[in-house]
Amino acid sequence: MNKAKLLKITNLTMFAVVLVQVSTGALIFLGKWHIIVGRLHKYNGLALVCLITAHIALNWGWIKINVFDE
Repeated sequence: MNKAKLLKITNLTMFAVVLVQVSTGALIFLGKWHIIVGRLHKYNGLALVCLITAHIALNWGWIKINVFDE
């Protein structure tokens, strides 16, 4: 699989995971949560960290040029 396709899949998945994270966080904040919502929020957060790491790794060339270039 080429890098562009992998980045597209990563970005779309990360968008969905962020939506779930925000939704479950709002339910927890409002006090309308169940043990399932709490677990979903926790494990979804771990998935989000993994996706952010993949996103950074896939964009590392761009980051080096635009952030660390002297």
